[in-house]
Amino acid sequence: MLVELEDIDIDAVSLSGTTPLMSCVDSGHMTLVAEGLNNNLNPFLQDALGRTAIDIAQQYSGEHGDDMRGLLSAAMEQWMS
Repeated sequence: MLVELEDIDIDAVSLSGTTPLMSCVDSGHMTLVAEGLNNNLNPFLQDALGRTAIDIAQQYSGEHGDDMRGLLSAAMEQWMS
């Protein structure tokens, strides 16, 4: 996996201002979001519009949205502790 390579910025920002975590969230891939968070992707980074990954997750409704936001919220709490 890419995060296992040395000298790789796993939180690199794209030309559009998004991070890999934001892209995973935007695509709705819960497994990739969880894997990224387990590998220390930063959930606090903001895109060019000032949105974080949890802001992007607001587009999802129902159980999937709740699970996605719960996963991101837990990661944010862990980062702050």
